[in-house]
Amino acid sequence: MDYRKIGLIFGGKSAEHDVSIMSARSVYKELLNTEFEVIPILINKEGFWIDLETSKKVIEGEIDHTKTVSSKFQTVFASLVNNFPKDIDLVFPLMHGPFGEDGKIQGFFDVLDIPYVGAGTAASAVSMDKIYSKNIINKYNLPQTEYITISEKDWAKSDDEQVLKLKRKITEKISYPLFVKPANLGSSIGISRVTSEDEVGLAIDLALKYDNRILIEAAVEGREIECSVLETAEGCISSLPGEIIPANDFYDYDAKYFSDNTVLMTPADLDDKVVEEVRYLAEKTFQLLNCSGLARIDFFLDHENNILINEINTMPGFTPKSMYARMWESSGLDYSDLLQKLIEIS
Repeated sequence: MDYRKIGLIFGGKSAEHDVSIMSARSVYKELLNTEFEVIPILINKEGFWIDLETSKKVIEGEIDHTKTVSSKFQTVFASLVNNFPKDIDLVFPLMHGPFGEDGKIQGFFDVLDIPYVGAGTAASAVSMDKIYSKNIINKYNLPQTEYITISEKDWAKSDDEQVLKLKRKITEKISYPLFVKPANLGSSIGISRVTSEDEVGLAIDLALKYDNRILIEAAVEGREIECSVLETAEGCISSLPGEIIPANDFYDYDAKYFSDNTVLMTPADLDDKVVEEVRYLAEKTFQLLNCSGLARIDFFLDHENNILINEINTMPGFTPKSMYARMWESSGLDYSDLLQKLIEIS
């Protein structure tokens, strides 16, 4: 498809607002020197669509995104009607987390019949929800970590006896250490590594600040492996895997975006058989969840070389440090060509 005018949507209401801005700045800078006309469109933390002039100043770093004003509009809808350009050929929704990566913005553009980069409405929603995606992966017997789930409603009405039952269930099915995560969030926000029963309650309370459903899953002693997947006209293809070597116990938000101590290896130093299996599972997961455009699939590799699917990211980070682009670059596809292919396939 011959797209020329691209709406680059960034920001959003989620806790990953700042990450989205970092991703968008990187993509915007790269696309400026192409044949495309790129129109930055900022959605602020309150969900208001910011005017194009201000959006451009934010993405170019001229003004702080926290200074954007939405008070002139009484509703989000009014801000959208006034500020969304009417002649966009394609949307690149570079937003991470809820309201950006969970199918909501994708459904909106489906209604408007505007094509966009990335997974569709249903695939975005299912992939973003760690519980739904794990249930599907479990149904098809792909390897993943053991897990249990709990809702805010169940936790709120839990008495001491029910809390003890939950802790026994954790010990029987998972054991320690383990991770407690919000069902719908990325960039390791709201995640706790729990090493004992005494820490479970606080970790659940933290995760419930970000979502009303949480996932409790086994921690895997081993290596953190990632693989990029890209849709092409002939089907999906996968990159050489990469490896995250965090300086801390796990790859949290600060380690991902601000730490100089985290080591990102692209490609990862893996046996050929492991590389082949990681790529197979990445492509299989992409297809199973009906993804399109792009995704990054995260894995664990334990000490016995067992590969376990961790999670799926349908709009992975696009900052200079981001693994998605780095893994493609180590596989022979540079950043500029990667963006070109994403736009062409959308």
